[in-house]
Amino acid sequence: MGLALDSGYSFANVENEEYVVEAVIFLVTVLVIFHLGVTWGSHNNVFERQLKTSKSVIDWKSKSVLVVCAVLLLIGWMTRVHVIEQDAYFQFARAIQGNLEGPFHAAIRLAELFPLHVVYILTIHASDPQRSSNRAWKLLLALMICLELGYWLPTGRKEETIQIFLIPMIIRYLRTRSLPSIPAAMFFLTFILILFPAAYYYRVVLQQVVLANSDISEAVPTALSVLEAGGGTEDELSPTEIVLHRLDLLEPVSASVRLITLGDWPLELGRSYAMALLAAFPRVIWPSKPDLHYGTEFGHAAGLLYIDDWITSVSVTFPGEGFLNFGCLGFVPFFPLGAGYGLLYKATRDSRWEQTSTLLYAVTLPTILYIGGTFSLYIGGLLKLLPMYALLGWLMSHSISLRVKNIMKGSAASCVGS
Repeated sequence: MGLALDSGYSFANVENEEYVVEAVIFLVTVLVIFHLGVTWGSHNNVFERQLKTSKSVIDWKSKSVLVVCAVLLLIGWMTRVHVIEQDAYFQFARAIQGNLEGPFHAAIRLAELFPLHVVYILTIHASDPQRSSNRAWKLLLALMICLELGYWLPTGRKEETIQIFLIPMIIRYLRTRSLPSIPAAMFFLTFILILFPAAYYYRVVLQQVVLANSDISEAVPTALSVLEAGGGTEDELSPTEIVLHRLDLLEPVSASVRLITLGDWPLELGRSYAMALLAAFPRVIWPSKPDLHYGTEFGHAAGLLYIDDWITSVSVTFPGEGFLNFGCLGFVPFFPLGAGYGLLYKATRDSRWEQTSTLLYAVTLPTILYIGGTFSLYIGGLLKLLPMYALLGWLMSHSISLRVKNIMKGSAASCVGS
């Protein structure tokens, strides 16, 4: 938002620049309303009443945590092998479904994230006082972090790469109330500042390399060699401009204000939010289910895409989508959204299921860490993710190995009886 006050700030479509003041005012309103919702949710005393009437906090069992993590890792890495085999590994391959097109595309992309979620689970469990000094848990967590870096860095994706460090840092604060040390914070900040331009130049070169050879074992080393030789950095944007342009989401909001003001986009009146409910129906059951995003159509209407570009998707952003739905009143949905996050944050401290609540909070954080998507696309995904991890959290609170043994004994007894 501050960039709008800089005389050097530029818009891809100058028509959107005329509505920048209205966009900034709307964004400030959205920010205030969201935090009012967070405050209301985080001061709700429902969990305090629950603790007063219950015995104690329910923690995860270490053996059960290892079993759940092993299953998630197995499914996740098998899915990743499939993604690589289908030439859908690199960032630019994710703009289109390609060889993964079909009813299982969303499920495949979800399962691809399971090993990253294992990092969150291990961070939560290893942050408890009785395990904080256990070297084995720390070594296991460090190993998982290294594996995640090894998978996500070559893809050219920044969000997941940053989340490998950022989400565990937030989890550690929630569990121990300890902020990162100054060296750790400086390392993380430096890592981000290097990652943005490096990933940009890498993807420019990589896309050219993959067009000639899509073999990941050859494409990545070739791209790195080209970058080392100085190729791919001829772009007019400086590293600082790359960082700012990637984080800047002001123009889509200005474009939304322009489209509604001029009547070039009819008010959605909540229709785009209702699309999130469609996420509950898998494409296996409903093959003709409509897409949960409209970034390409919005990009054309906003003048941010060439007319013949039907592949690129422009970030509508949560605030922009709010304006497309209700105009100047588009800030209203951000109160319940903030309240939901505030309530979930409250649960990480005051619920009997603190560890499970922290896991649910962790997997929802990416939705508001980068607000460039649409409500239906992000929240629709959470409608699948949260129930699954709530169930896994419940399982990790019980002795899974003991249950397996009881089942086996019961089966053996029934066989003998028959």
